[in-house]
Amino acid sequence: MSSSSDIVKRALKRLGIVAPGEDVDASDASDGNAALNAMIAAWQNHGIDIAPDVPIASRHEDGMVALLAVRLAPDYGKTVSADIRAEADRGWSGLFAEYHRVPNAQFDPALTNTPTQVSYIGINPPLSWEPQTAYTIGDRRQYRGRIYECTVAGTSAALVGPTARTTATDGTVTWSFVEVV
Repeated sequence: MSSSSDIVKRALKRLGIVAPGEDVDASDASDGNAALNAMIAAWQNHGIDIAPDVPIASRHEDGMVALLAVRLAPDYGKTVSADIRAEADRGWSGLFAEYHRVPNAQFDPALTNTPTQVSYIGINPPLSWEPQTAYTIGDRRQYRGRIYECTVAGTSAALVGPTARTTATDGTVTWSFVEVV
């Protein structure tokens, strides 16, 4: 695991600002560390928080060096090569895959608890509609992807069940549309 100073030095070397074997001067080191810290802080706006894992795992170091090089290049009047940009893209993808966290969604209760909303998760959905069957008030049945509730007791028709999206008469039964399944 590299220190932040090592990552800054490697990024400046990738840009040709620091020659091999040279040390980074204090001003460049300070600017590089500030840019690295700002870059990591900005990632939190994208749902990536690596702070608990600093220093970062070695598998992400090359990507971080490339990402920092891309960030520093304009400050030094440098153009980023295609290789560095590709490595930065791979680095971002690796960080995103490992550290991205989607925040918990919060919904207004009025949107999640509507009066006609019925959830059949974990319970048995209504039975299928059957022809020539006696139904009582309150019975719920599925027919062609829709759920209906019996509002007038009776016997269903011989061939076709309810099809309306409001109220439907089926034989001597009256059904009230509840929802699409």
